[in-house]
Amino acid sequence: SYNGARKLPNLTPLLAQMLAQEGVAVLVHGMPEDPTRVTTAQVFQDLGLPLATGVQDIERAWDRQEPAYIRTEHLCPPLARLLDVRWVIGLRNPGHTVAKLLDTGDGLRVVNYTHPEYGSMLTDFLQATAANALLMRGTEGEPFADPRRTPRMDVFLAGQPRAELSVPAREGVLTQLPLLPATCDAATTAHYIQAVVSGEKPAPAPLQQQVECLLQALSQRLHPNASS
Repeated sequence: SYNGARKLPNLTPLLAQMLAQEGVAVLVHGMPEDPTRVTTAQVFQDLGLPLATGVQDIERAWDRQEPAYIRTEHLCPPLARLLDVRWVIGLRNPGHTVAKLLDTGDGLRVVNYTHPEYGSMLTDFLQATAANALLMRGTEGEPFADPRRTPRMDVFLAGQPRAELSVPAREGVLTQLPLLPATCDAATTAHYIQAVVSGEKPAPAPLQQQVECLLQALSQRLHPNASS
């Protein structure tokens, strides 16, 4: 989670919690501060979810069936310093792409991009490195499906594209928009997420599709000989 919200609510924590409710051990990593955007770390804190500083904190969160969030500096301090150069030169740098590709364990990465040319480049990378990942165009640079329209989601297992597990983009004109908060500040976003997680409000359909896609990919990743 390396971009944060500017116009839409940052629903990365909602995606993480929906997966955690299904028994998935979720690790979110990112830079916690951005003066221009609402970060995932801020929403985690407003949800009452503590930020992890090491393996024990992560495992405790998983034991509670909660997603874990850890700052990049605890995973790779030199990379965090490279990302901080943004505030000196005023621009993002290749470190942001590297950060989104961090492989923190034997799991399934959610890798997102903003510009279409990065989609092609990342496809080549995931195939060349035999990666297990879901690749998609992010929402304002965040790794969750745009709640207004389902984006294309490409699943790779051991670097192989798996069309039967992937999700096509939704085409055409939207007939109904999801009910989202009017503002994207951390407190309002956290309140909305709590309402969805508790069942008080429905989850946006694209996020539900993303969760189902990830669950199927994880199942196939762990049990490759099982029928889909």
